[in-house]
Amino acid sequence: MKRENISAKKTLYILKKDDDDERRKWGLQIHGVDPWDSILYDIVLHINTLTVDDAVQILFETIQKPIFKTTEESKEKLENLALTAKVHSMFIEYFPHVKVSIQDRKVYIYISKVASSVKTDKVMRLRIENHIKELDGMDVIIFDEPLEPKRDHINPYYNL
Repeated sequence: MKRENISAKKTLYILKKDDDDERRKWGLQIHGVDPWDSILYDIVLHINTLTVDDAVQILFETIQKPIFKTTEESKEKLENLALTAKVHSMFIEYFPHVKVSIQDRKVYIYISKVASSVKTDKVMRLRIENHIKELDGMDVIIFDEPLEPKRDHINPYYNL
């Protein structure tokens, strides 16, 4: 309110619009998932009927359960997800339709039909591989489809 010199009502409207509408649209567009879908969450608390202290107590007791304890497997999954996000963020601006997955320190790149330049451009693939290899331990990069020859040349003898 102070920074923008606007009323409380206007501020609340802007925050609600940003949080509710824009972030929801972003989640749907990027991930194809509605972040308001309660099935995505392990627990949903309706804080309009609980106090903050009640909610904190419920959450604290819940995370003490064995299922929420860190294991080597869960740590590895989380590291893979973080690395996947890091690699994906390197290319999202240039190749928004390329999907990335990391398993056992191997980077798998899935090329959609829309990202045709990555399918046919050997130099582009080498740049992608070299950029990924700058990350520590990311030496194996596997594309889901082999490099296709680019067929955009004209054969002048074809119509003779």
